[in-house]
Parts: sequence; C-alpha cells; structure tokens
Amino acid sequence: MYGWLTYTPQDLKARKGSSCAMWLPALQSPDENTLSNAARAQGAGLMVKFVTSPHFTGLDEAVRTALKADLLVLVNHIEVNEGLEFAMHMARQHHLLPADPRQQRTERIAHTVDAHFTDLEAPQERLMWRLGQLKTIGTVFPDVFMDFTMRSLCADYREYMTKGAHGLAKEPHYSELFALMLEAGQQCKRYPGDPEKNRDAVLRLFMTRPASELGTTMQRYRVLVKRERLDVLFKALQRAGAFSDVHESCRLDAVSQLMERLCEDPDGTRWDDAIELQLQSASALYAGLSRQAMCATIEALDQGLSFGQLRTEESRAAAARWRADAMSVSQRMTPTRAAQARANPVQAQDIAPGDTRPDIAITQAWSLDALASWIDGPVTGESTRALDPKAVAQALPKAMLLPPETTPRKPAPSPVKGQPQTPAQTPPKPLSYTATDVSGALLDSVSATARFLRDELQDLLALAPWPPQVKAQNDALRAQLLALAVDPQAHATTAGDLLTQAEQAVHDLRTGVKEMQATEQVQRRFHTQLVLALRAESLVMGKRHGGVIQCPARPSDWSYAVANFHNRCLPWVGSIEVDNALMPLDSHQAVALYVTGSSQSGYAFDVSVHLWRRRAGRTSPPSQETGAYPPMNTTDWFDTRVPCCVLHVPNA
Repeated sequence: MYGWLTYTPQDLKARKGSSCAMWLPALQSPDENTLSNAARAQGAGLMVKFVTSPHFTGLDEAVRTALKADLLVLVNHIEVNEGLEFAMHMARQHHLLPADPRQQRTERIAHTVDAHFTDLEAPQERLMWRLGQLKTIGTVFPDVFMDFTMRSLCADYREYMTKGAHGLAKEPHYSELFALMLEAGQQCKRYPGDPEKNRDAVLRLFMTRPASELGTTMQRYRVLVKRERLDVLFKALQRAGAFSDVHESCRLDAVSQLMERLCEDPDGTRWDDAIELQLQSASALYAGLSRQAMCATIEALDQGLSFGQLRTEESRAAAARWRADAMSVSQRMTPTRAAQARANPVQAQDIAPGDTRPDIAITQAWSLDALASWIDGPVTGESTRALDPKAVAQALPKAMLLPPETTPRKPAPSPVKGQPQTPAQTPPKPLSYTATDVSGALLDSVSATARFLRDELQDLLALAPWPPQVKAQNDALRAQLLALAVDPQAHATTAGDLLTQAEQAVHDLRTGVKEMQATEQVQRRFHTQLVLALRAESLVMGKRHGGVIQCPARPSDWSYAVANFHNRCLPWVGSIEVDNALMPLDSHQAVALYVTGSSQSGYAFDVSVHLWRRRAGRTSPPSQETGAYPPMNTTDWFDTRVPCCVLHVPNA
C-alpha cells in the first residue's frame, strides 16, 4: 500500500531515503467525540460522492458491502483535509487484493493490535468495539510502516482508556504502571530537561510496548532507578525527540534496546556514543522503509492507480519533478563531453600511482552506469563480445523516455501550509546517441571494469599468503588488465576474454580466503560504526576514497564482514552526487556494499559502495528483506561496479 507524495529540491537534500516527502492520513485523538459534527457531515458528503463513483459502483457486491462498512469507520476518524479521500482509495485497494494476501494483511494488523491488549482479563465491550475500528483503520497504511503506525495508535488508545471511567486502571499491569508514573513524575525533577516532557516520554515508551513486554520494561526502569542511571534514559529519550523524521515507535524501540543494555552494563559503555549509534541505526532503518514505500507508490502511479483526484495529481506532480531532476543531472554527461574526455586517455601512472586510488573520471563512471542500463547488465566478457553499438543507439530514444502521463495539467497544492510548491516541470527530452557514442561508452566501461578487477586482485592477494604460482599468475593478469585499462581500443579483440578470465580469478581468490572466527569486538561494534561512517560520507559517482570505520579489525575479520555486509543493500540512500549535483535514485536504482581487501597500509580491509540497477522488465525491490543491511536481490538486480565511496577499516 502507499502514501501520497510531494517533492521540492529541498526534500532531496533533507531526506536521506525517500527523496520525496510521503504523507499518510492523520487520525484524530481517540476520544468519544473524535470529529466535530461539521467534520462528520463533510466526510459523509465525500463518502456519498465516493460510493456513487465508478471506483465503488464497478466493484462486486461482496466487495462493495465490506468496503462500505470500512468507509463508515474512516469517516468517523479522518477529516476531509487530513486525507480522508486518500484513505478511502487505500481501503478499496485492500479489498481488491487477492484473498490470501488480503487475509494475511488483515491477520497481521489484528495480531499487532491484540498484542497490546492481551494483558486484559475481561476487556470491556466498548474497548473491543474500538479495537475493531482500529483494525479497520490499519488497512489504509503502507505495509512497511504497518507495525510502527499501529503500535503508536495502540498507545494512543491505551492512554485514552486509562482516563475517566473506562476501567483500565483496575487491570494489574496498568495499576502498577500508574504507580510507577507517579514515582517517575518525582524522579524527573532531579534530572536535566523539562520534568513533564521527560515523564510523558517515559509513558510513551511504556505504552508502545506490546503487553508481553510491558512488565519487563517497567522492571528495567526500576533497575535504573536503583542504580541511579535514569540520566542515560532521559538523555536517550531527549535525543530521540530530535529524530523527528523517524516514526515514534521506531525511535522508542531504539531507546528500549538501549535500556536493556544499560541494565546489563550500566558503567562499561560510553553512553553518549551508544545513544547516537542506536538512534542513527533506527534512522537508517526507517529511511530505508520510507524509500521502499516511495518507490512502490511511484510505480503504482505509473500503472494508473488512483489516490483520489487531489492526491493523485499532487503525487504525479511530485514524481514528475523528482524524475525531471534526476534526468537533468544525468544529462550533464552529454555525448560530446564524454568524447572530449575520451580524447585525453588515462595514463598508467594515474591508474596505479601506488598506495592511493584516484577517483574514476565522472564521464567514465557515467559511461559505465549508462552502458550497464543500455545492455541490461554489467560490463562482462560476454556482453562486450555480443554488443551491437548501432542497435543499442537505435533503441535508446524510446528506452529513455519517461513513463507517460506523469505530469499533471497543473500543480497541486502542498498539504503543508506555507511550504513552497515547485511548478510541475516538463521532463527533459532524452539525449540522442549514435553508434559511435555507444562504442565510446563501451571503451570507457571496459577501461573502468579492467581497472576495478585489477585493483580487486591486488587487494585480495594482500589478504592472505598465497602459493607463489597463484601470486605469479595473478600478477601477470593484473599487468594485462592495466594495459587494457590504459588503452581498451588497442586490446578490443581480447578484452572480452581477459575480463572473463579476471572475473574468474577474483571469484577463486574470494572463495580461497579461509574463513576465520571474527573478534568479539568486530561482531559487536562493526554494524553500528558502519552506519555512522556511511551516514557521514557523501556518495559520489566515481568516488574511490572515503572515511574510516571506527572499528579496528584484523585481516582475518574480512570473512565476517563479507558474510554480513558484502552485496548488502543500503535501503536508506535516496540520492548520490553526480558532477557536483544531487541526483535522485529512481526505483530501478539502488546502492549496496562491496567488501574487499585494502590497498592502503594501516588498514585491514575496505568496504565500498557500488551503484546497482534493476534488470529490464523486473519489478521486485532491491531486497526482499528489511533491516539496515538486507541482502541484495541478485536475481533481478546487478552491480554496475560504479563506485560511490570507499571506507577503510583500520588494523587492530
């Protein structure tokens, strides 16, 4: 499921994952009189309009009956100007799902809601009715945000049900919670910050925990009181509030995990660093989910899905501006500019200067990515032999056109008052390429690929002692690759075979490195230190340098890094820098990690970031899993071998 979109160039700079801003329906507070009579009347009028439209009348009778019951719930909880029409269309999409996915989705929502109230021995009928409505409302939210959204809504209901004569205060868990919160109100006065805000933050931490975790969380709080470490908890909650672009439940999950660590090791950790690491990891996770939802929304718009007139036009305008920005950056790399750069070929001393690795020229890096998109795969031996530059050039104008009907007749207003609205743009016209241009891009790509494979062989040879014969063979191969990188035209007839041979050699060396047990420190710290290093690093097309991952390791830890981070997606990355300008990554682009050895003394190994592309005709996301570093879907996606940065792991 989806959200509606807005986009300005400022969004691209501010948002690390989605690029576009994504909006979801806003629910009013769960009290007895959720909406005013005027708001209900306005919503009822919109519902009448919806049920008399083809979006409703064209459905089967059974679907209409079930959907109408859901619409009546939505009208009582969402105002018209807060996304009611959009919510109606999302409810419709839920009921149009095939039976099995729809049932699975319904059960997932019910499980999430019920998990927050299983501690009630005899729930009131009124509460059960409200929870039923909450489960209905849950169907309008994107699947990737489902758990976070529903848990915050459950927390709202829990807080509401503790007020007045609802009886929740008589339940054992909640009577203990109320007593604890009275204590917390006094304890908060002894620590920095607003005592009332600290108390409310602690309450939200408790309320967003499932019923099975509530008792444990309260017990941990008492442990922190006893050990006088509430200062760390309050500091974590205050810092979490600064991550306003991360969902509340996601932020509080990070604090809950810190709370557990704090109880186990109250004095043995640098807690300021630990707080930042945990929240940065949560931010990366949520940004990745945001990008996944944004890409799914844009592809749904391409297929003609309606969000209602206002939100559909608004979202299509955002997608058009987003794509126009991406294409305008890409089109800085004109065929003429690439040809001019090619007239000054790279020199051997530039490719292999010694301990450092110069960046790849932007025109060459762009050629490598462009050719990969044209031939629908990486530049390998087979693809270089089978390439027909004339046929590729003839197919390009049609292949590079944007999807139809992405630009509305007029820009739609932003849902945020006062936010500037960028006028809808006409997408730039695709560039024209000749067979000569394609042949030139092939030469650039062969040179860059030979350079990559040569460096990869050097780095792998440095990881472990190898038999003299293996080292001699690979040294000879590296010399041939250097010659190919310097002058791909002169070696055109043998380039394909040489690249194939080099790829096999890389594979053999990577599998030949013996797996060894990683040090405990690396296993404990590498994940979060990598998040910090990546989020501080600018990703630039062609960049082959970068910062340091502050987790010293041994060369023997390389196997652990490969197993856990090689070919792993960075789902939170929504743009890269190209030619000094930010370029949004389209839904068919992603970036992923590449773990290799290190060319520089003083470092155990390196972790690079590569640009990936989705194969033509495929629709799957970069990864079928979630998390900060989910494995790439290597069936539908491929590594272009375009570097965007190289991070270094220091020797332990």
